[in-house]
Amino acid sequence: MFTIDNTVKSAESYCLDKLNGVYSDREIRQIIRSIFSHLFDWNSADFLLRNNKRLSESDLLRLREAIKELQSGRPLQYVLGTVQFQDLSLEVNENVLIPRPETEELVRLIGVDCAGLHEPRILDIGTGSGCIALSLSSMFKQSTVCGVDVDINALQVAERNARRNGIEVNFKQLDILNCNRSELDQLQWDIIVSNPPYVLESDKSQMETNVLEFEPHQALFVPDNDALIFYDAILKHADYGLVAGGQIYFEIHENKGEQMKRLLEKYAFEQVEIMKDLFGKSRFVRGVKR
Repeated sequence: MFTIDNTVKSAESYCLDKLNGVYSDREIRQIIRSIFSHLFDWNSADFLLRNNKRLSESDLLRLREAIKELQSGRPLQYVLGTVQFQDLSLEVNENVLIPRPETEELVRLIGVDCAGLHEPRILDIGTGSGCIALSLSSMFKQSTVCGVDVDINALQVAERNARRNGIEVNFKQLDILNCNRSELDQLQWDIIVSNPPYVLESDKSQMETNVLEFEPHQALFVPDNDALIFYDAILKHADYGLVAGGQIYFEIHENKGEQMKRLLEKYAFEQVEIMKDLFGKSRFVRGVKR
């Protein structure tokens, strides 16, 4: 229960008590600030300056509900319903993966590599929340961007994110594992990018419970004996869908860099390069179509 004064300070103590054992003390304090920022549109200074501000009953109810969801293990981003990605505010729910910092790195990499392109045509395969497609459309003002995904529920989230941020992207339902040439052959693309499922089934035992229980498995996992299934399907499409000299970018499993390099070379890509993320793990591969 909150103390009788119902101040921000007492609410913070309540959160620390209720989330103890679920998160570390440091994580809890970060979560509390995120909740207050989201619920009350406060910044860090507001949180400190309003330490003795009394909260309304409706404020307390919203806070209690958020803490209850967090106690169940539901990720904070799903509890709040939004996440920041690059300069965008994106809706997220259990139909889409929570965008990771590594994927922001991928977007920035493309922005630097392709800064000189005029009116690039960009295809994002496995778009999910639309984070990559929308960021690239925002970055390349004269671009034509299409985001495809097998899951209609994910596409609905992506379309809402486009409206939310005032960005134009063509979102389309497509199963890259079971599509024919005509379904994506209206354009040839200058850039193809994908962050497809790449987590091995055998990696589940090492993953956080809140990921396993709440994030969509079809966007995460691949069988151990066919770990590159999505990359192979995408590269088959790129064989006719990517212009000569066009570039392809993938986010990858940290242990699959060399296999990915060989796969791109098999499909006649050159200048193939494996790149590390900020944690020093092999996380991205890019190549240029001959």
